[in-house]
Order: sequence, then structure tokens, then C-alpha cells
Amino acid sequence: MTRAEAGKVTVGTDLFNFTNVLVGDIVVATAQDPAGAQFVRGVLLHDPETDEVDVPTQPMLDHVILAWTAECTEWQEAVRGRSRIRADGIPDQRLRSQIRDRSLTLLHAQ
Repeated sequence: MTRAEAGKVTVGTDLFNFTNVLVGDIVVATAQDPAGAQFVRGVLLHDPETDEVDVPTQPMLDHVILAWTAECTEWQEAVRGRSRIRADGIPDQRLRSQIRDRSLTLLHAQ
């Protein structure tokens, strides 16, 4: 895998690429199943310079993904709660929403 390419780290969404991990429009990894692709995406979000990923096998992989998703959800809720408190001083609701959305995107929280 290489992360020299710039862009958002995503997993394919259609029938022909749902096991691919993409950075921008470039495929940087292919997993055996969608859960494996999500695992690789998580690794790349944590360490973009990773060259090789050992993906757990099933059924352990599903447990890892569920635990990771739960922790991400908890973290996202905490970030959103803090951003609401900090953004209260911005009177324009649209600007407040744009700032919150952009910060969550930069933190890979959405």
C-alpha cells in the first residue's frame, strides 16, 4: 500500500469495489471482505504511512469492527458535544454548522 496519494480514505460502495480501500480515487488496498476493508481503512486513518496490515480472520474480525465502531461512535458524540458548547458564541446557525462539519471531517469523525 502507498499513501503518497492525497485524499479521503474510503471503502468502495458498489458491487465491484466494496472490498477496496481508496485514498481519493486511488485503490490502495483490497481485502477479502467488506469488514476487512473497513479494518484496513481504520488502520490507515490511524497511521497513513502503514505499508502492510494483518487483518484478523472471521469471526474475530466482526468483533474487532463492532468494538471499533462503538468506540468511534462514543468519541464522535463527545466531539459533537464539545463543539456545540464551543460554537454557542457564533450567532449564525449556518456558519456554526459549517464549522462543526468541517472540524468533524478533519478529525475523520464523519
